[in-house]
Amino acid sequence: MEADRWVNEQTGEVRTGVVISDVVYYRTSRQQEAWEHIKRIEGTKKLYRTHGDKFTNGNMDAIRQLATVLDDTTLGYLLILQTVLQYDGTLGTSKRRFTKVKDFESVLNVKERQAKKVIKILRDVDVLRVNDEGVYCMNPTYHWKGSFLSSDAQKNVKLITSSIQGLVDAGVKAKDLGAVYLLLPYISYRSNLIVHNPCEVNVEKLQPMNLEEIADVIKHDATKVSTKLRKITFTSSKGEMYAFSIASTGRTCNVIVNPLLVRRLADEKAQELLSYEFLTLFLINRP
Repeated sequence: MEADRWVNEQTGEVRTGVVISDVVYYRTSRQQEAWEHIKRIEGTKKLYRTHGDKFTNGNMDAIRQLATVLDDTTLGYLLILQTVLQYDGTLGTSKRRFTKVKDFESVLNVKERQAKKVIKILRDVDVLRVNDEGVYCMNPTYHWKGSFLSSDAQKNVKLITSSIQGLVDAGVKAKDLGAVYLLLPYISYRSNLIVHNPCEVNVEKLQPMNLEEIADVIKHDATKVSTKLRKITFTSSKGEMYAFSIASTGRTCNVIVNPLLVRRLADEKAQELLSYEFLTLFLINRP
């Protein structure tokens, strides 16, 4: 029996089959190319999720631009605000949403005048916004909590909020927290090394920054940069830890960021970074 042939007017596909209940589909080469293109787009829209409330996310490109217009102390306060960023983009805690200047005072550990100043600066550059309900929100161009497009993974950095709170609890000043923030756009994808080319996935092709170059990024005296980085510490489940490890290679010193504080890999891909052997690099009292 000769097969019936017809064209689907909606999709343009040519259909053939012996009977309607036994239909076989096929596409022309042009239709196949269009179909594959659609599937590729759908693939880039796949959503990745961070793990519970451990992380907030940051866009490294946007952070780099922000670092050119804000001082390090304000950036330090912005880092602290990651601890109160919610999934819907608002700022607040389990007890209240931030609608008043007073809400910021205890979180930033500042008085009213300083809180007003920080809020104004961040609103002027559109990092902070106020929604229709009068609640302060974070502009998701810079930071957000929850899912993100896989196509954005190469410029995403994860900020572990419990460790950021640990820095605050340890009494690290906002100006020093600003150094952490300023280095976020330079964290390598797999090794947490501070580098010039953070999107390079081949470890052998990384271009590490030396201390002088890092001093330039964080706007600090090159002769004192190692001391500054060393005094940024926090308490974790692993013990008292440095935020940065300074590794010497010959006459060159390179800097690695503690993955319990900041990293780019998801937990399931960061097993080496989160291994006991690697984390001992950051322990203040090493065994």
